[in-house]
Amino acid sequence: MLTASEAAGLVYERLPVPICLVDASGRLEAINPAAERLSGRSAAELVGQPFFSGMGVVPVPSNPPAGGEVHWSGAQTRMPCRMYLPDGSEEPVTMIATPLGTAECPRSAIFLIDRRTAPLLTDIPLWALADPLTGLGNRHRLERELPEWQGRAGAVAVFDLDNLKDANDHHGHAAGDAALGVVGAVLAGSAPPSSLAVRSGGDEFVVLLQGMDEQAAELWARSVVAAVTERAAAEHLAVVPRLSHGTAGLGAGGVSRALEEADAALYECKGVVLRARGGGSLVLTSRGREGLLRPDRLSDAPEAGSFAARFDREFDRCFRAHYAVAAERARQFVALVDPRAGIAAVEVGAGSGRITFDGGLAQRIGSGGQLLVTDPSEAQLAVARSRAHEGGFDWIRFVEAPAEALPLEPATADLALGALFIHFTDGRAALREMARVVRPGGVVAVSTAIAFPWPAVWDEALEPVWEALRRHGVAPGHYFPKAGEVAAWMKAQGLMVQRVETLEGDAWAPPSAEEAVRTWHQMGLVRLLLRGVPPEGHQQLEDAFGQRLRAAMARRPPQEWVIRAQTENLVACRPLL
Repeated sequence: MLTASEAAGLVYERLPVPICLVDASGRLEAINPAAERLSGRSAAELVGQPFFSGMGVVPVPSNPPAGGEVHWSGAQTRMPCRMYLPDGSEEPVTMIATPLGTAECPRSAIFLIDRRTAPLLTDIPLWALADPLTGLGNRHRLERELPEWQGRAGAVAVFDLDNLKDANDHHGHAAGDAALGVVGAVLAGSAPPSSLAVRSGGDEFVVLLQGMDEQAAELWARSVVAAVTERAAAEHLAVVPRLSHGTAGLGAGGVSRALEEADAALYECKGVVLRARGGGSLVLTSRGREGLLRPDRLSDAPEAGSFAARFDREFDRCFRAHYAVAAERARQFVALVDPRAGIAAVEVGAGSGRITFDGGLAQRIGSGGQLLVTDPSEAQLAVARSRAHEGGFDWIRFVEAPAEALPLEPATADLALGALFIHFTDGRAALREMARVVRPGGVVAVSTAIAFPWPAVWDEALEPVWEALRRHGVAPGHYFPKAGEVAAWMKAQGLMVQRVETLEGDAWAPPSAEEAVRTWHQMGLVRLLLRGVPPEGHQQLEDAFGQRLRAAMARRPPQEWVIRAQTENLVACRPLL
């Protein structure tokens, strides 16, 4: 009858997995026959030599320790390696070191797992290595084959299905499965020979591409995205899969590093991170990412003829009336801010793009940077998107968002700026948000009207509105800060005001009462109502405003219709920590 020691010896001798015993310094004490066959050397030749140099094993990506000596940590260690074989070739192996012995006499057993012995250590059948929905490999298959890709020349591509949740929620899980099936079919049909394509998670895919550099992998990944769209349309899917992708080369860092780099590129493609070559990175919140994924969303836009829809039309009408002066003011503001090329910037309350396009902000930042344009009005952003497309600024991103809730993670933007938005929102809250999203050393810039005396006809017409706002706890004058007030708000947020520029007032008089009724809505009435009065009161106040304004203008001379505004531009820096 065999003793336990004899049985252990037989297992050690006959187990077809290469096993090495090393002492605390990492020198070989014994190797089994499988290790002898793998190394091409006998145990008698190897005993006493350092494990790495004796067995011809090199950790990936690092080099062997100096002198070949290793002091094992006492915990199980697993690392990818390359092994130089007797015929001069090399092969990827996985080294697993397991501590043995006692504290007084420590040693380790090292298992060398190559492509021939790996199947012996798993009971996973082949069918369990495939994803049943797409027919691609699954995460088990990826983990099993990753060691074989260490040291290979090639690239990795990762894909993510952006709208799978929408498909499941709105069209049922069968629609989501159909979308995944199309992605799987395209990857299976287009992946080059000797590549490995797997569905690594619910809506995530990984493809290892042998012999392909990163540039070729990027072109291939883009062709996959286009092919998925075409196939989904041809099969009349309820939801066309929308894929984001990232690629990276299998460089010195090996597969693990390449997967990390491809994931980072994927996040940029998805809009999670908007990285600027010359500055920081805008890191979007989940709400911001959703806004980027739905750039043409108009479901929340007001219906035609509604109060807010009229606001959007009248805003543009009034802007055109002031266009020459407004465009010049925008250019003066951007010149004062003096943004450098390549930075990551967010514009707050951008409207239809006065600062972005007329002021030259987009031109100064350039396509090497990142510009996120925000406004609470989807209709205004739709105009700005059209202007971006017409002007060749397709790299600009647009997200519907109020100034008080910017869709960015803290301390990521190089610049946050906006013009006149303070008059239509909670100015203090908006500046808090701008200070929050700007990194240390970044800039916050504001252009605002500080002297905006309304003509007598305006005050007379708005009296019912002022009264309604007072009943709802809103102070009408809050929307037009006085000189120095914005600078004080900035300092309260820890910003250092660096430059202040005060511009003399512009004057404008509407040519008729009807023009005044149409355009003066946007100058305060609509936003004030939307902030302070429930929707059911809007129409009544709007009608009262129109009637009172027509009556006042009929009684008063034209010189009392003139609106004059003085503008103040401020640039502040968030101090370095």
